[in-house]
Amino acid sequence: MTQSLPRYAAVVEDDPHLADQLCDILAGSGWHCEAFGLGHAFLSRQRRRAFDLAILDMRLPDLSGLELLRQLAGLPRHPSVAPTASIVVTGLLDEANLEHAFALGAQDYLLKPFRSRELMARVQAVQSRRRPALVPSDSADTDPIAPAALVRIGPFVLDRQTRRLSRSGVPIDLTDKEFGVAELLFLRLGQTIPREDMRSAVWQTEVLPESRTIDTHVSRVRRKLGLDQGSDFRLTTVYGVGYRLHPGSERPGVST
Repeated sequence: MTQSLPRYAAVVEDDPHLADQLCDILAGSGWHCEAFGLGHAFLSRQRRRAFDLAILDMRLPDLSGLELLRQLAGLPRHPSVAPTASIVVTGLLDEANLEHAFALGAQDYLLKPFRSRELMARVQAVQSRRRPALVPSDSADTDPIAPAALVRIGPFVLDRQTRRLSRSGVPIDLTDKEFGVAELLFLRLGQTIPREDMRSAVWQTEVLPESRTIDTHVSRVRRKLGLDQGSDFRLTTVYGVGYRLHPGSERPGVST
């Protein structure tokens, strides 16, 4: 029997009680956790040995959460080591700050007061996307870390070459933009996708940020793919930020 490698998490939180609570939840799922009350202390430790996961408070005594994310992204890293997955913790749902945090590399966020099941669901989601940033070969014709042309997720199959999608073998009639929305949601499964990210990826500059076109297309994708409560996957709206596709069995907001 092969033994899984240890996983190391950093909790950067100046409230000792909350830091202990976060570490206890992580430890209960097999993580080795280390708490830091200051952003600079975490960065110093990160330079010596990178963590697999970092849970970062948006308000620290020495650094803002945004500045911490900026410095974390700028630290040197060996290309064979996957980047540290980061989840920001905030007590206030500030759309502008969260969008900025995502742009600086945060993969997800958690609102205080948090629930342990929600925390671990988000940890599992960001870790499933974590992988080494391989150095491409000069002779390679394609991106070595690009997702495969044929993507299978649950009952869904996305053919990224023909831009067709099926569920349990039954084709789903989607427009090109609707396929683009569905493709982005599935490739970033479990991750909150800001509307601005969706606009840039699917429409580039065709749609203004204030347009309702994105919301309309997401609504059509939700209906056509059956991404409602009780299905294999659920597409939920993250108020003031964007959208998130997650397994139907995941129930954010359920307390232990």
